[in-house]
Amino acid sequence: MHALYVVVQGSKPHLDHVLFPTFCVSGPDLAARYESVKRANATACLPIGSATATPKANLITELLALARSDAGPAC
Repeated sequence: MHALYVVVQGSKPHLDHVLFPTFCVSGPDLAARYESVKRANATACLPIGSATATPKANLITELLALARSDAGPAC
């Protein structure tokens, strides 16, 4: 399976796409939380978009909010 994600450079989605992994790498505890949620979803073997994806989406939303606040007003 392949996924293509296209965004405009400098747009909010682009900044989020760059900011999220950078932020997770800066805190091993954050990366571990994300890994835990991803592993739980993978072992559930349910389709993308199912109810199990909600914890992952909620965690990404939470971590992006933290990343944006750390990055300053430009994000």
